Amino acid sequence: MHKLDLDTPTLLVDLDVLDRNILEYAAVARNHGVNIRPHAKTSKMPEIVQRQIDAGAIGICVATLHEASTFIKEGLTDLLIPYPIVGKDKLRQLVQLMGKANIAVNVDNLEVAEGLGRAVHKAGKQLSVLVKVNLGFNRFGLPPDPDQLLSFIHEMEKNKNIRFQGLMSFIGGLSNRTLPEIQEIGRKEGMTMTSLAQALRMQGVSVESVSVGSTSTARYAAEVIGVTEIRPGTYVFNDVTMMDRGVCEESDCALTVLGTVVTKPTNDRVIIDLGSKTLTFAVASPDGGFGLVKNGDGLRITSLSEEHGVLEAPGVAARFSIGQKLEIIPNACSEVVNGFRQAVGIIDDRVSTVWPIPARGYGHDIHDIQEIS
Repeated sequence: MHKLDLDTPTLLVDLDVLDRNILEYAAVARNHGVNIRPHAKTSKMPEIVQRQIDAGAIGICVATLHEASTFIKEGLTDLLIPYPIVGKDKLRQLVQLMGKANIAVNVDNLEVAEGLGRAVHKAGKQLSVLVKVNLGFNRFGLPPDPDQLLSFIHEMEKNKNIRFQGLMSFIGGLSNRTLPEIQEIGRKEGMTMTSLAQALRMQGVSVESVSVGSTSTARYAAEVIGVTEIRPGTYVFNDVTMMDRGVCEESDCALTVLGTVVTKPTNDRVIIDLGSKTLTFAVASPDGGFGLVKNGDGLRITSLSEEHGVLEAPGVAARFSIGQKLEIIPNACSEVVNGFRQAVGIIDDRVSTVWPIPARGYGHDIHDIQEIS
């Protein structure tokens, strides 16, 4: 079947571009002698994660315990959960999953660490943790101060069921940055983190892991000697956000959403059947827009309702016919994937495979709750 014969909305993955992206970042890691641990929240698909493992990834990051459980069931055994785990049910599930895989988590708060310590102590286990360092994104993390980090680590390790493994960072908020600025930010991220690790080592603390990087910064942070691990996620698909930062080109975007032109109310407006439920309200850059028309000479979706998107530009209606199929490159690929039940793999514009997306969504179903109670 040709991709344009598919019903819409449909999530498409160009498998040739996907594999090229995977191999590109695997080569970055290999060439700089660091590990790569992709963030699986981007694809949420075991088949894609397995491709990343086959290319050399040592394990994966996940955003939720649901994702962790999904990938462990598929045979993944080395996971990092870089989000605080709080609450009785989540701690119970974490302990359960630790019996099936090697799991590390990140912390930046002693109360959270104490909760983790109590949970694993009751189970007779030891949990590896990475301490999150805030390098300016101001979401998670302790300040990049070696004395404060040292004090935190010593206090945290009073619980013998907690084992400090290393430091990790993430720099977000790069949408208004140029590529040269991102390159410098990535190198500075690596240098700051390795300097902190060395300061801790001089105080007798063993620092095994210095984990850094996103898709934007990973290839530059990896250049710094002493970085041990990079954690890109979006790279597997790429999206308009990465394009606007200069990190990739349109031809590097493996993920699109197939939509249909459903009406042309005026000469300057075209409506397609992709809305906020399929493309999200994420804005990529100051250029605006909610998705880019593939091979559309820079044409972007100007507004969204739940089920529909608007292409608005002088004379735009003359460019499209009602019923025409369009591919839209999303602004935020991981958000878009989360809204679909399956993805269609394409080779040379023809359907090659269909993959379910089992790690999509949030929370537990009733079976999961019964399992951990």
